Amino acid sequence: MTPHTRLRPGGLLHAPVLQTDAAGQQSPAWAPGIPVYYMLVGAPTTDQVVIADQQIAQTRYRVRINHRASVGPGWRMVVHESGRPVVLDIVGDPVDPDGRRRWTELTGITNTAESRSPS
Repeated sequence: MTPHTRLRPGGLLHAPVLQTDAAGQQSPAWAPGIPVYYMLVGAPTTDQVVIADQQIAQTRYRVRINHRASVGPGWRMVVHESGRPVVLDIVGDPVDPDGRRRWTELTGITNTAESRSPS
């Protein structure tokens, strides 16, 4: 984690699930949130990226939570930044920084094609 890490109240983790509609078609959705009571958040970094032929700002967060073996790429985390909810799409594999299953470090990014679509 970066030296700018700060402890803050937690957010919600959402697992990806498939829902079947009345026509029998499956569509992606999000499971009810799993509360994360406290987390450490590194200073966010912002890059300009191109998504769907549009240049947008994409912010990357490093988040450390109590160990959760089930969290992985494709999950979402909702945190609060300056009083507003921020949706982070978890990318990359989670990291157990000391190998003792005390913490899980996640990388989450904003403004992906998925997080900008309605859920």
